[in-house]
Amino acid sequence: MIPALRKQAVGNRLPTFLTILFVLLEVAMDVTIPYLMANLLDRGISGASMNEIIFWGAILLLCSFVALAFGILSGHFAARASTGFARNVR
Repeated sequence: MIPALRKQAVGNRLPTFLTILFVLLEVAMDVTIPYLMANLLDRGISGASMNEIIFWGAILLLCSFVALAFGILSGHFAARASTGFARNVR
């Protein structure tokens, strides 16, 4: 059964690869956010520097939006890969 299904997935390698890539990038960004939060707390709040707080807060916001974009792209390419696979099976 698996070899028969594998033959149907031939034309969907690029969307499948891009899905995996964007999921890995999203996870990397999600893992980075707590590290950046620690920097915000260590350097900004304990140092009582408003410039440091704004800087690390902006970096955190940027990382959150980049992770969101990677999540949207991974969902898009996952839908394309699964739709192509379903079309080939049908």
